[in-house]
Amino acid sequence: MDFYERALELCEETVTHCRWLHSNADVGLHMPKAQAYVMEQLRGYGLEPRPCGHDFHAAMLLTAAKP
Repeated sequence: MDFYERALELCEETVTHCRWLHSNADVGLHMPKAQAYVMEQLRGYGLEPRPCGHDFHAAMLLTAAKP
């Protein structure tokens, strides 16, 4: 697999996740909107979600977790 090509294919999806997370930002350590979004995406990928955090990191993880 050409990882660079795959990253280019998934770039727009990563940006979409990042923009959603940024525009629906939670404040502080309690992040219910971001957590719900990430967990919903992971369930959509058929994965068992675990709590996680920050905008860009979460966006990258969502893209990386996609089958």
